[in-house]
Amino acid sequence: MKKIFFTHQIKSSFLGWAVALLLPFIVGQSAFGQYTRTVCNDPYIRAFAQTGTTFVGTGDDAVFNITLPFTFQYWGVNYTNVKASTNGFLVFPQTGTTRALTNTAIPTATTIIGAAMYPFWDDLDGNAATSPNSGIYTRTDGVAPNRIFSIEWNEIGHFGDVAGQIVTFQVRLYETSNNIKFQYLDVFFGGTQAGFDRGASAKPAARREEQTR
Repeated sequence: MKKIFFTHQIKSSFLGWAVALLLPFIVGQSAFGQYTRTVCNDPYIRAFAQTGTTFVGTGDDAVFNITLPFTFQYWGVNYTNVKASTNGFLVFPQTGTTRALTNTAIPTATTIIGAAMYPFWDDLDGNAATSPNSGIYTRTDGVAPNRIFSIEWNEIGHFGDVAGQIVTFQVRLYETSNNIKFQYLDVFFGGTQAGFDRGASAKPAARREEQTR
């Protein structure tokens, strides 16, 4: 179980960074949009099959609009909704530009609109034919003002899906602190898709896209 936690601290802003997929950490944001990374050892709390969890949807290159249960500040901007893709990324707000199905160099403000989180940006596929429980799930834990909203990619395959060759990971958004956690339950597709294991072709990152460069 791998975790990446981002904590909110007051420092000067910077444009963005990528993180190694298997590095466990927590990241947070300052009022100026600065994020710092901290190692964490929290257990993976699965959203799938838990009471109160909502199935959002599944599919190949599918995108879903999600209303957040609380206002979440990201790169110094408040958001109440987000766009989630089965290709392993989130876009704030949901009217932002959908990213490509395969990861590229992190785009600039001249090509896209909206900040983004990329916990596992790759050509993924939620295919119920090869994995019946595959898809994006959400749940809210805790009580205001300290709720945690989880967005989980459960049993997601890589394009060209093979039964049993799947990964599971999530993003957790923290109310009030605006911290972010990337967590990975399983990053090994294995079998004929072992070449994609451990995010070999994925791009994990947290990025403020709308800032002029």
